[in-house]
Amino acid sequence: MIAEMSQVLILGRKRDSLEVARALQDAGVVHIDPLESSELPRAVLQGADAERKAILERQLARTESALAAIGMTDVAPDANKLKSIPDMGSFLEEVGHRVDVLAKEKADLVNELATINTSNAVARSLADLAGTLAKSERVAVLGFTLDKPNDAANLATLGILEGTLKTANVPFASGHKPAGNTTAGLLAVKKEDTANARAALSRAGLAEVRLAGKFEGMNFLDASNLMVDRAKTAPEELQGINDGIQRIQREHAGALSAARLELRDEIARFDTVGSSVAGKYGFAMRGWVPNKNKYGLEMALAPLKGQVVYQFEDAPTHHAHHVPVKLENNSVFKPFELLLAMFAPPAYGAFDPTWVLATCFPLFFGFVIGDIGFGLVSLGLGFFLRNMSRAGKNLDLGALGMNVPPKPLGDVATILFWMAGWSIFFGFIFGEIFGTLGERLGLFFVPGYSETGLIPILIHRVDPALAGLMMILALIPGILQILGGWALRFIKGREHHDEMHTFEGLGMFFGVLGLVVFAYGYRNPGSPAFINIIALVCAAIFVFGMIMVMRKNAVTGGMMPIEIMSNGGNILSYLRLYAVGLSSAILANLATDLGWNLGMSIGLPGLIIGIVVASFIHLFAITFTIIGHILQPLRLHYAEFFTKFGFYDESGKAYKPFARLVQPVKQ
Repeated sequence: MIAEMSQVLILGRKRDSLEVARALQDAGVVHIDPLESSELPRAVLQGADAERKAILERQLARTESALAAIGMTDVAPDANKLKSIPDMGSFLEEVGHRVDVLAKEKADLVNELATINTSNAVARSLADLAGTLAKSERVAVLGFTLDKPNDAANLATLGILEGTLKTANVPFASGHKPAGNTTAGLLAVKKEDTANARAALSRAGLAEVRLAGKFEGMNFLDASNLMVDRAKTAPEELQGINDGIQRIQREHAGALSAARLELRDEIARFDTVGSSVAGKYGFAMRGWVPNKNKYGLEMALAPLKGQVVYQFEDAPTHHAHHVPVKLENNSVFKPFELLLAMFAPPAYGAFDPTWVLATCFPLFFGFVIGDIGFGLVSLGLGFFLRNMSRAGKNLDLGALGMNVPPKPLGDVATILFWMAGWSIFFGFIFGEIFGTLGERLGLFFVPGYSETGLIPILIHRVDPALAGLMMILALIPGILQILGGWALRFIKGREHHDEMHTFEGLGMFFGVLGLVVFAYGYRNPGSPAFINIIALVCAAIFVFGMIMVMRKNAVTGGMMPIEIMSNGGNILSYLRLYAVGLSSAILANLATDLGWNLGMSIGLPGLIIGIVVASFIHLFAITFTIIGHILQPLRLHYAEFFTKFGFYDESGKAYKPFARLVQPVKQ
């Protein structure tokens, strides 16, 4: 259900605005709604307040960069450690400076080692080729690499280089030798011919070797010698820097994380003041609070008695898209709010379908799966996720680029428990344990076909003779949901005094009901005469509703007859529950029968092979079909049911209370 809300207007002295913002933040129940006024200007921070906010923003940026540099952006905050620090500003500056120094030194060392790894072999070969020319003051030594696939191509490239130099009358000496996975080449010319030599290299398609970092500008001999030395010492220096970063992680990461939250909280208070309006001496703030939390807000403002006044006003329920929405369901239904999280919340005063999802989605899933074995697997997965949630662990779905925090994991686990329960329930009805394993082991039997077993199978869903029954069982929830959706349209239309939605819901409800009754009578020629009378009455009410809607909107009313046919298709969509479930059962039966027959025909080796084969096929089938088994029941809710009562017509905005990110440590 959607929590009832009230608007609260708070007035007070301008100098007390930050204190009021702190009280609201401590209460943590008010959704701040920025005021717009043509008479009073928006509050602007000035003087010490503006300077304080600027300092806080700089400190926050310092904290964020420090946590990022030590790789601890997600570390849990340690408020107690932060509280023990006498001056947070000095602490952040000191730690931030240390982190900056270590981060720069680490980056320089990493780049240096990368240069050594990529250039050492080339520099060594060029140093060998250059010899004493490497330090000559009259000769320029240019290095290059040959990346052609074979020697003939290398020779052709060198031919172009030499031809270009000879044409330019540039005296030169050249050579080349292997350097790791490539070939290093050397070109020596007089210093005054350096520009011509580089032009010749470019024309031949050769890139000059230029050493980076601290090796830039050094001759190849000195650079090669330094690389050899640094390859030995730099890793030790890097390890020392990493040790220093880890020490900061151990000693200060928790305090930095707590400081980040404290800074965000204080900046948020300044931002909240900025969302108010103010005159010369006073200010006004507006927000929304759930009715059940009004007392808590009053208690938070009690210490400011005499400094502020406030007033509550009930939120409107009609066209109330500006009112924030808080879904407030009991502990059974609340985890299923997760299935609505991909959409904007319903508008305030609209219908919250969470309880329908909580009731019907697991039931639909269980009807589709209908297998005790797969139900137990779902149950095991639910316990695994619940234990992760209780341990405060995230679920890293690396392949999908997702990291699921503990709270949603707990909700998913609860949903899985319900899905597993219905799967096991229908598994007993259908007599399925990983397909036919229950029959093979003598736990289930089909009455009239085999009497050897403990439990009779009530509905053998893979039996073609029961296809009609299974389809009826799949259509019943479709009929109820489609009719229920239009009934909700009618009820909410009356509540909101919306004549068009009222008569649209009335007409479509009886139109769909009449269609269902007519279909029943058509399929059963011997039905009582009152069946046709009910269909005619429903048709008359539909026509009445359509006419009333056309008075408000001719297009919507004129589309209602077509919409009736579409709704018939919507009901038939629920046959997917039977079709998808039947295919799942057939695949499970195939896997178990194949494995069982292998075991019976070959003996012990066959039994082992059969178990492996059956397990593989079951795993393969469930892996590639489980998404469909989940999405199909959800789709029936999202596409068939939600559209009837107007879930997507008018969305609300989520309730986001102004609250502390971290609670203060008690004295």
